[in-house]
Amino acid sequence: MSALALAVKQLQPQIDISDIGHPVCSKLKSDFRENTWTLELDGKEFDLSFDVILDTNVYLIEDEDLLNSVKWLVLLSINENKATKSALSTQKTIEKYFGKVLYFIRAMRLQGISNPKNATQRMVDDFTEGFKHTVGHNLDFLGRYMKLAESTDFRKYAYIRETDSTSPWVEFSLSEMLAGAGIPVNIWRRYSELSQISESLISKYETRGRSSNGGEKQSSLHAINTEGTVQKEISALNRTLRLAKRFPDLVTCFPNDVAVISNARGRILKAEAAKSGKTADVPFHVMKNTIERSIEFVMHYGKLLIEKRDEAVQQFEDLCASKPSQNRSDLAKEFFRKNPIILNGFEHTKTIKVTNFQRTVYKKADEAKKALMEKAAKLHDDGESMANIATEFKTTTGTISRWIRDHNDPFGNDSRNHGFTTICYHLMVAIEMILCFFTARRSAEVTSLKAGCMSTTESGHWIQMYVAKTYRVNDNFTATNLIKVCIEILEELTLPSRLQNDDESLFQMQRFIGKDEKPFKYEFKDQKSQYLEFIGISDEYNWNFSEHQFRRFFSVVFVNHFGGSMNALKYHLRHTDVAMTFEYIKRESGADTASADRRAAMVEVTAEQHRKNGRFDRSTSIGKEFDDCAQAITSMHPKRVEKSYARVIEDNDIVFEMTEDGLCVGNTKKYRDASKCIKGDELAHTFKACSEFCDGCPNLLRLDNWKFRNVDDQCLLNPESSPIFQAAVAQR
Repeated sequence: MSALALAVKQLQPQIDISDIGHPVCSKLKSDFRENTWTLELDGKEFDLSFDVILDTNVYLIEDEDLLNSVKWLVLLSINENKATKSALSTQKTIEKYFGKVLYFIRAMRLQGISNPKNATQRMVDDFTEGFKHTVGHNLDFLGRYMKLAESTDFRKYAYIRETDSTSPWVEFSLSEMLAGAGIPVNIWRRYSELSQISESLISKYETRGRSSNGGEKQSSLHAINTEGTVQKEISALNRTLRLAKRFPDLVTCFPNDVAVISNARGRILKAEAAKSGKTADVPFHVMKNTIERSIEFVMHYGKLLIEKRDEAVQQFEDLCASKPSQNRSDLAKEFFRKNPIILNGFEHTKTIKVTNFQRTVYKKADEAKKALMEKAAKLHDDGESMANIATEFKTTTGTISRWIRDHNDPFGNDSRNHGFTTICYHLMVAIEMILCFFTARRSAEVTSLKAGCMSTTESGHWIQMYVAKTYRVNDNFTATNLIKVCIEILEELTLPSRLQNDDESLFQMQRFIGKDEKPFKYEFKDQKSQYLEFIGISDEYNWNFSEHQFRRFFSVVFVNHFGGSMNALKYHLRHTDVAMTFEYIKRESGADTASADRRAAMVEVTAEQHRKNGRFDRSTSIGKEFDDCAQAITSMHPKRVEKSYARVIEDNDIVFEMTEDGLCVGNTKKYRDASKCIKGDELAHTFKACSEFCDGCPNLLRLDNWKFRNVDDQCLLNPESSPIFQAAVAQR
């Protein structure tokens, strides 16, 4: 059987390739031959453009064979086949994979290989050696940039844009300039070196400044990638090589005789990468504070933002209608000068002034100008006329008036110009966090929600959501009143955009100035940092607020704080295997920051017992173990005492839970079989701990003068004060 005939047999019925030049697939809503595809993944449609730059003024669509090979890689990756372990099932994963395929093509071009099929094993190995560095570093983006700067007059990229305004608008075409340097347009703003140069060029050649970084997180071109990033690069390259080997008649422009990266080789590559650094799992108390403040944010700002938006948009449209010949961007500035939106804060946020419809941007610090403004304001307060002040400063009275107004502005010292779109994004981030936690769903499942997903029956509220990865079906989940409120707010917030675009998605944002443009695209990862800073969640760590963090937090709260069973948790998480459910609630040692915090606290508690008494109650097995440790300690130096108990805890991988009678070690693997309260696969019943269970239990470590207490907010949620607890039990 030929390779093509074998491919046809393997891919049916997912892909119909009876016409190899025009394959048909239910996930591909466009013609295969089009250069912009519409794909439907995870119940959501999106566009993927193949009109991308490969090298200096070289585009993918100019090479038909290579273009078709890349298209086949994408199409094969979104369908299950024997070459890959699983299909890429979301917009984010397929876009990232597409980017990594382009990265491989560009890297081969640097070695003089225009057709990747001609890449040798040595070339691929050299390519993988660079995984520890950033894409920008390996493709020499900065070198290309500087070479272009030395030989180019940047004025040729500045164009006069047609506007309704009488004043000309010069716009700098950054995309055209980057194409000339062979730098992908969608990647430059990730790197601080490129971003800073580009910002300065825009400021120099445009008559109207723009903020171009888009709020994206920037890093140095020369940064060392983390182990996780290296693993993703390895996985993407192996996927490409396996597909090229199994389907050589479809993926014709990629090597089919090059070996994939082995696990042993992968470990060597990751060993050269950076460790995870300060990006860590979110401790319980940080996650708890974040969720509680998000609840407060939604309840405080939700309806208020919609009211302010409706009022501002109506007034702005009236202004535009009264001045039809003027540019809408100019009118938006005029509108906010006269009608800034004041949003009063709550306990964890400050009152702010919204000064534009767009994004929040940092103000440029100009101490010299501030000094001039202060001097002008003082002269005016002393009775000097505007005209005399303007003469002294050699400027106009209008400028002096603006200086004085800005100087006297109570929000003048705010480091940001707050944008209404950004505040609305904050609301979306807060709602996504709440929905991820209270429904235990993944981010992609939450952001694919549609209007009308809520329903109410006699048994309560229900929300229809997609279940990815396992069952891959739409299912109904029980919902609290808070979830209902969040969905109602999203439905109101997105109504104008949904009506305009005939799209019922609940995570999109209307454009206030360019009404006919596509809505803003919401991405949690792009918005979370500004939101967390806004609500006062800051720490020395860059906490990894991922979807599994919310699911894990849900699991811990459900089992340890609400007394839920493992079978019920398995159902809520929609797991097919209870072993996976246990992965979500087990206590990690060492690397898990929350567990490390807890253990440090327990070391302190046991060392305190040693200092006060010198011994432990030997009436239980765990008590005897700690008392033996106490008797072996010959030094009373505090650090040595703590190290002795830390060694016992670490050697036995002890997990402590607090009860009214002392510390319980029942959830420790070594001791769990001896717990009186554990049956089968359950956890120790610390939520329902009582004398009936704990009296005589060998896993209870009794302490003198023990008082049940919070250690770093790790124990039960307080029903009287916790917004999480109140939101969970409120059904109406």
